Amino acid sequence: MCYNKFMIKRSSKIGFTLTELMITAMIIGILATIGVISYTGYLRRSRSEQNKALANEILQAIESYKITYRKAPADINSGPGSFYNSLSPTIQDRIVTGIGVIPSANNPKKLRIYFCNDATDTDIITGYKIDYWDPVDSAIKTTTSGETDGSDVICY
Repeated sequence: MCYNKFMIKRSSKIGFTLTELMITAMIIGILATIGVISYTGYLRRSRSEQNKALANEILQAIESYKITYRKAPADINSGPGSFYNSLSPTIQDRIVTGIGVIPSANNPKKLRIYFCNDATDTDIITGYKIDYWDPVDSAIKTTTSGETDGSDVICY
């Protein structure tokens, strides 16, 4: 058979070379790695924001309790209607009070509430502190309401 410059000899083998397959696998691997890293960062930031929002929701619940009962809750279980029972079940599951589990990388969903009162008159609640785990900074963060620091304030 005679070939001219416009005719191309067809190969009888059809498929991809090993080099083409290796390059394709490498590109897919790089894209998957970038995706996993981005997704992990997204999860950490969303957990951080969720914990912060939950701490602020608890502070709002405290303010609502004050308006309803005309006094601040002295601790998590005291008072008419019990402050703890006024919280949503989602928040109840995540609260830790007193000595026990603290928010950490091992317990990222836990929140610790501190009730702060005047050292001279323990019946006067001056403020609240809520500790929560921030996975972005890998540290415990604190949200406060009212007076929580000072030599005349005790938080428990």
